[in-house]
Amino acid sequence: MDADSNPYQAPAADPAPDSAATDPAVMNDPRPRGWLAIACISLVSVGGIAHAFLPRDFRWLEGWNTGTVLTAFASIVAYLFWIHLCAKNTLLKNRRADVKPGWVVACHFIPFVNWFAPCLALREISRETFKHRPAKGMDAIIIVWWVALLTRSVSAKWADSLSIAVLWIAATVISWFAVAFIIIRISRTQAAFRWSDLPALNRPVMVPIGSSAQPLGGIPSGSGRPLPPVRRVLRPLPPREKIDD
Repeated sequence: MDADSNPYQAPAADPAPDSAATDPAVMNDPRPRGWLAIACISLVSVGGIAHAFLPRDFRWLEGWNTGTVLTAFASIVAYLFWIHLCAKNTLLKNRRADVKPGWVVACHFIPFVNWFAPCLALREISRETFKHRPAKGMDAIIIVWWVALLTRSVSAKWADSLSIAVLWIAATVISWFAVAFIIIRISRTQAAFRWSDLPALNRPVMVPIGSSAQPLGGIPSGSGRPLPPVRRVLRPLPPREKIDD
């Protein structure tokens, strides 16, 4: 009998599909958007501080104000694009996370809600991002950034007073460095979970906790009782180091 027509022969196993092509849950690198947001925020901060020291009788002051408005708008857009991507990565990392990318962006435009919701959304993203390795003091830095940002926004209306102007400059510097630190830390940590650019053997996979030879929950394998579902966890890989040729 021909081997090809043997009904007892095991069918040939199909080659395993590439997980990168079949797995849609691939985390994107937020670092490019993060650096763009930091650059725009830096322009706004430096321009605002320089504007505070300029005489008011400059002829080109109106053009300076126009440039400040444009850079401020660019910084807001860049930051929202960054935090939206970080929220999507957070859900890919943990589907049960209390993070909604649409709400993370929309809460910045709802009156009264935008006084506290953006801070809470960023804090939730930070906690999920550093869940595998807690970052000490990150919650405090986020709160300091948000308080400084609100102080900067409120004090800008009374910047004619010298004491208020000093307060505005201090709040601008604090919020500037704090948000840059937050963006860099979150972006680098989320980038460590990427595997789309890694070979198949180096990608992190869902692996069972414990050995398959020992049933979980202490239930003997021959008892006939159904075994509990195997817990699986995603083990991240650290960023690859550059190997010199």
